[in-house]
Amino acid sequence: MTKNEATQERQKLLERAMELFSEYRSAYLMEWQRLEDCERIYRGDHWYGVPLRDENEPRPVTPVIQSTIENISAELMDRMPEAVIAPESPEDARVAKVLEAIIRQNHDAASYAKEYRGLVHDLLVGGYAVQEVGYDTEANGGLGGAFIRHVDNRSILFDPLCTDFQEGRAVIKFSIRSRDWLQSRFPQEAAFLNPGCYVGTEAVRDEVLHADRRDTLLLLEYWWREFDREENLYRVHMALIAGNRVLMDSREVKPEGYYEHGAYPFV
Repeated sequence: MTKNEATQERQKLLERAMELFSEYRSAYLMEWQRLEDCERIYRGDHWYGVPLRDENEPRPVTPVIQSTIENISAELMDRMPEAVIAPESPEDARVAKVLEAIIRQNHDAASYAKEYRGLVHDLLVGGYAVQEVGYDTEANGGLGGAFIRHVDNRSILFDPLCTDFQEGRAVIKFSIRSRDWLQSRFPQEAAFLNPGCYVGTEAVRDEVLHADRRDTLLLLEYWWREFDREENLYRVHMALIAGNRVLMDSREVKPEGYYEHGAYPFV
């Protein structure tokens, strides 16, 4: 592929990703409001949005919802899932125990208990939780390691046209990043970053912390699947996009796709 062809391919990718992000975002606006309302009820802000007709009218607040959620959360944390390797034969028992110990150590190194706590909160308060599996090359002092991470359900978009998101056109994660952060990791692209229509202030707002987002951009993690007719399988790819610019396209280093199973790495 020539340089000009590569540039055109990146432009096509950018246009497609931004088109879907705009569509998904519009579909999720009511869902984001529902999740925020659930968080308010959890925090005890029961009267938010209810007009005050008399300044002396009583507005009782009870902690029963939060205390119930926290009690159930504590029970679920006590039963945090662990990997169990079942040996295929008695001779494999020792190997299975070693693998269990390795996975347990990896979970501890990746702070899975903290990630699981976030998953439990989202499940009990918002009604569903999202987790991501993958491999972090920087983990364990640069040795690398697998991970299972909590994904804030207000920062990930699934195809609103599909009940099974694995059949969706794309999965889009987004986060807020400062220009300094982007410049330090993508110095060759920093000078070309254009805020466009999606800056950091466009993300879901935190109603507790009010940070200054004026010099921030949305970083999109755009996942999509392509069907290979010749091989009869799916290939999963990912691109990082910010400031109306493709910062990274996984096809340049992994044209065969990220995972052999060909599925989105989310549950």
